[in-house]
Amino acid sequence: MSARPQPWLVALVVVLALAPRVAPALRGFNFSPDAAEYLLIARSLRAGQGFTLPIRVRFTRPGPARHEAYAERAPLYPWLLSALVRPEPGWPSPRLQLSGLALAALAALLACSLSAEVARRRGLRGPPLQLAVLLGGLAVGWLPLLVRASVHLWAEPLGLVLALGAVRLAWADEERPRAPVLLGEALCLGLARFARPEAWVLVPALLGWHWVAGQRRRALLLAGGVALLNGACVALTGVLAPQLELLQTRRFEDLMAPGAQLGVSSSQVAQGIARNAWHQAKDALTPKHAGLIVPLALLGLRAPGVRLLPLAAGALSLATVIVWSTDDPSRFLIAPLALLAPLGAVELLVRWRRHAGGRRWLLALGVGLWLGILGHGAGRTWRGRHAPPPAPLAAREGVPALADPWRYALLTGREATLAEGAVEAPHR
Repeated sequence: MSARPQPWLVALVVVLALAPRVAPALRGFNFSPDAAEYLLIARSLRAGQGFTLPIRVRFTRPGPARHEAYAERAPLYPWLLSALVRPEPGWPSPRLQLSGLALAALAALLACSLSAEVARRRGLRGPPLQLAVLLGGLAVGWLPLLVRASVHLWAEPLGLVLALGAVRLAWADEERPRAPVLLGEALCLGLARFARPEAWVLVPALLGWHWVAGQRRRALLLAGGVALLNGACVALTGVLAPQLELLQTRRFEDLMAPGAQLGVSSSQVAQGIARNAWHQAKDALTPKHAGLIVPLALLGLRAPGVRLLPLAAGALSLATVIVWSTDDPSRFLIAPLALLAPLGAVELLVRWRRHAGGRRWLLALGVGLWLGILGHGAGRTWRGRHAPPPAPLAAREGVPALADPWRYALLTGREATLAEGAVEAPHR
C-alpha cells in the first residue's frame, strides 16, 4: 500500500485551502499598520531609497522621519515584496495580497507532506494515510489564524513556510542526507529568523534534535551553513536582530510615545511573561481558533519518532511568550498550531483504528468535527463588508505629526511622524 500522498489529493487540499481566501483578498486592500510598513519599505527599496521607512512611529532614537528600518522590521518579506510593488504612492492594489495566498497554499502543501510522514511513522498506509494527508493539509489550510494573516501583507505566512520546510527537510534522508537536502534545510533555518524574529529558536531546536539522534555530522554542517548565512545577513543589514527594543521596555506601545525611555523591572517582565503564556494557552485551546489540533497533538506526544513537531512548535511558542512587552496570540500561534496539525490529524486516525472496532460512523464523526470546526472558523474570519479605500489626501508642508501616518504615507508618498498621544500601534 502506498506510503506517499496522492498528487490529486494534495492538489485538492491546495484548492480547498485557497477557497476561503480569494474573495477577501481581492475585495480590497486589508489595511493594518504592519501591512503599511512592509509596503512602505518595499516601495522605498523599489525606488532605490534602501531599506527605509518614510514614517517615524518609534521614538527611542532621534532622527528624521525617513530612517533605516532594519532594527524595526525583519527584512526578508519586504525584500520579496519589493519585486511586486511600484514605487508610486497611492492606495495599494488588492492583487498584492495574492502573494499571501500563494504562501498559504505552499504551507498547506508542506502540511500534506508532513502529515504523510507522521502517518508513515505511526504505521498508517493506504487510505488511512491519504485521509491523514487530507486532514492535516486542511487543518493548516483552514487554520483561521492563518486565513486572516494570509489575506494581509504580513510576514507570518512566509515565516510559516520556512518553519514547515525546515522541519520537513530535517526528517528527509536521515541516514545519509544528500547535499540538496542539507542546503535546503540550512537555507530554511538561516532565513526563517529574517522573516519572523522569533524563528531563531528553530536553529538550536533542530540542531539539538539532529545531535541527540546521532546525526552529529549533519548538525555540524547545518550549524556552519546557518552561521555563514546569518553572518552575511548581519553584515548586510548592520543589525544583529530586529526588534531588540522589545526586550528593553515594559510595553511595545511605550516605544511609540515621543520621549520614550527604555527600561523595565523584573516584576514587569514576570507579569508580561505570565500574561503571554495564559493568552496563548487560552487561544490554542479555543475551538474556533484551532479546532481539535492541540488536544489530539498532546495525546500523540507519546508516540516515538514524531516528537520533532512538538519540539519545534513549543520552541516557537516559548520564543514569543518570553518577549514580555508584546502580546498577540492570534499571530504568534500560527506556526506552533500549523506544526502540531499533522500530529493531531494522525492521532485522530490512530485512535479511531484502535478503539472504533470497525464503527465507521465514529470516524465520520471525528472527521466531521475536525473539518467542521476549522471550516466554520475559517469562514467566519472574513464575513461581512469590506471597508472601502480612503479618499485621496493632500500632501502637507513639512513633516506632519499625525494620528495615522501610515495611511498618509501610503497615499501621498510623503514623510510623517506619529502624533503624541496616538494609541494605534502595529504588532511585532
